[in-house]
Amino acid sequence: MKLSHVFTAVLLSSTQLALAAPAEKATHGVAAARHLESREVLYKDNGHTHEEEIDEQTCEESKKHLVSIIPLWNTNTKDMIYVTLHAEQEYLERKGYEHYSRGPDFGWKMFNKEVRGSVPLYRLWNAARKDRMFATDSDVQKYKSLGYSVEVTAGYVYPKERCGAIPLHGFSKPGVYHEYTATQRERGILAAELHYQGIAGFVYPPTVITPSPDVDTHDTQHCESNKKYLIGVTPLWHAVHRDMVYVTDPGEIALFKQKGYGSYAASKGWKMFSKRVPGSVPLYRLYNSDPAVIDHMFALGQTKGAWTSRGYIEEGIAGYVYPDGRCTGTKRLEQLWMGYEFVTKAYSATSIYRKVGRSHQDHEYTVDGNEVKWLTDSWKYRRQVSVGYVYHPSTPSSETIY
Repeated sequence: MKLSHVFTAVLLSSTQLALAAPAEKATHGVAAARHLESREVLYKDNGHTHEEEIDEQTCEESKKHLVSIIPLWNTNTKDMIYVTLHAEQEYLERKGYEHYSRGPDFGWKMFNKEVRGSVPLYRLWNAARKDRMFATDSDVQKYKSLGYSVEVTAGYVYPKERCGAIPLHGFSKPGVYHEYTATQRERGILAAELHYQGIAGFVYPPTVITPSPDVDTHDTQHCESNKKYLIGVTPLWHAVHRDMVYVTDPGEIALFKQKGYGSYAASKGWKMFSKRVPGSVPLYRLYNSDPAVIDHMFALGQTKGAWTSRGYIEEGIAGYVYPDGRCTGTKRLEQLWMGYEFVTKAYSATSIYRKVGRSHQDHEYTVDGNEVKWLTDSWKYRRQVSVGYVYHPSTPSSETIY
């Protein structure tokens, strides 16, 4: 049995205990609370550890451990829960929870392990109210007196503003449920509907690019030499399926043209790497053959699993991109979308959608601000997030540009 299978089994078991066995959960809560009490003393006694200044390089290195939250809502129990693991998400969906979102900038990212300067963010549970909420060490005791117990360590956040992190604002409908947001737009919506509870910690917006763990985020010495591996990307459009696909290989271009795809003059494409170069990460191309979808899209490694579990097939590595703008001259590769209703923004460079009966769905990508404006204004595409950093198509390279 693979280690991942063992981990999933353990996770599901612990989730079942937490969600389906209140008596056992209460016992766990007592043990967790005792653990928290010892942690709280350590935190107070060693407060300087979390107050010390953190240099920029450490900040960037810590971002390797960022994960996106997945908001889930149960209409029957009026319970909002935020998770980061797919196994827990799938378990909760079988229990009646559904993806939840209020728009394209919904959600946030936090650390999946303790990093320098961070503190645990605990998910608390109140069995009487059927309500979950977040709290750090300093607030747990207060909420224990209100009937909450510790369910799990949800992740790690900064206790104050640092490293570009932004506030995670908490709201509640007293005695019913809690919601959290890290965006100003969402904060305004929630403030009009719910009671403001304050800042739960400091996190990152959902659009921040998360480097792969094996990437040195400060490796810039190879920026110029890497360019010899740049290759041009050709956009091809299918007018019937209304699907855009981006390819680099002449043979594949010919194959797609046989299938009815044609050149697309409105987009000039971009350049990415034809092989893995220092500091780069794979960009995967995915495809959904469902007649109601017919969509090609891109995803980074940490997000493709969310799509393959929902009907998309991994076609392979399309090329390699930088996870951030480390090299001068790189451009954000913007992802735009139209055709499905938003349900959640769960992963770093993509969104997950639920079909609502529209016949047109498509992902498009560009580094050109004018093209972004044209797609959003004229065709009502929704601007999402970046899937990496690439080069303008005019950037010189030693590879053939198709």
